[in-house]
Amino acid sequence: MHFSRQAKSSSDGAALAYTTISSRVSSQCEIKRSKFITTAAPVDNEQGALAFLSEVSDPRATHNCWAYKVIKERYRFSDDGEPGGTAGRPIYAAIENSGVDGVMVVVTRYFGGTKLGTGGLVRAYGGIAADCLKDAPTHIVKAKISLVLKFGFDHLGAVYPLLQLHGAENIKESYDEDDESSSVEIQLSLDAGRADELESSLTNACRGGITIQRATTNS
Repeated sequence: MHFSRQAKSSSDGAALAYTTISSRVSSQCEIKRSKFITTAAPVDNEQGALAFLSEVSDPRATHNCWAYKVIKERYRFSDDGEPGGTAGRPIYAAIENSGVDGVMVVVTRYFGGTKLGTGGLVRAYGGIAADCLKDAPTHIVKAKISLVLKFGFDHLGAVYPLLQLHGAENIKESYDEDDESSSVEIQLSLDAGRADELESSLTNACRGGITIQRATTNS
């Protein structure tokens, strides 16, 4: 069984920051002669999660159950042949309880001949996933806002100090000159949490003589 949910869109398209695991981690255990191997990795999106699933799934295994969570409330999980609700959902619950985001967890089971029952499966898959994530190193991912600024050349002296003050990065500058006036276009990125303040400061400094466009990415 597969289950998925699409997050509601937000005003800037992503959370300002979230915690994820820093690298791939794995663990394994044996429960009533069934061997379980858990592998987790940080992922940026659904495509990355499914690519990781293809990489670590073992077609020789009895089940390759999994769950991922990306960008806060966007998630999906699968029981891969186990009774409904006994594998994918407990794995997802382990992700939720761990407090991490942007992560894919795959639990591969090699059946050992003894059935665990629905309660036993829930405890096994949920507990194994939780144990794998528990000691994983983590770090904070901050969303970056990409801004495109357009303004008259006479505002250049006011703009650059504000960019430096607010920690703008990857600044690229170009000019558009004609017979009557010249304009400047600047592309940059900065932490999403500082974007509103920078936009307000630029608008005031240029007395409204600036246009600002934005897009959101993660870094």
